[in-house]
Amino acid sequence: TGASHELCHVQQTRLEHEARRHMLEASDKRLEVVELSAELAGMRREMFGGAEPWRRFTPSALNTQRCFARTWAGGLGGQCGKRRMVGSEFCDVHQDEASRMES
Repeated sequence: TGASHELCHVQQTRLEHEARRHMLEASDKRLEVVELSAELAGMRREMFGGAEPWRRFTPSALNTQRCFARTWAGGLGGQCGKRRMVGSEFCDVHQDEASRMES
């Protein structure tokens, strides 16, 4: 009937408005997340001098003749000073550690 058709149209219109409102709210939330992410990235750059935090603890130059294992080096990040084993990226000590971790 005409009345039930009109009621369906009113309900459909209400649902469409509700859906649009939810889409706008979701869009606002996405924008907020993007803005917060950008703000956080800026704070990280400021805190770490523009470099990713892990780069602060990576040796500036690697000696390719030495073991590639990273060392504590007083909290600054360093490179193991031992010679690499033939056919390996690591010295005997760090190769043993790497093998145990793979097991």
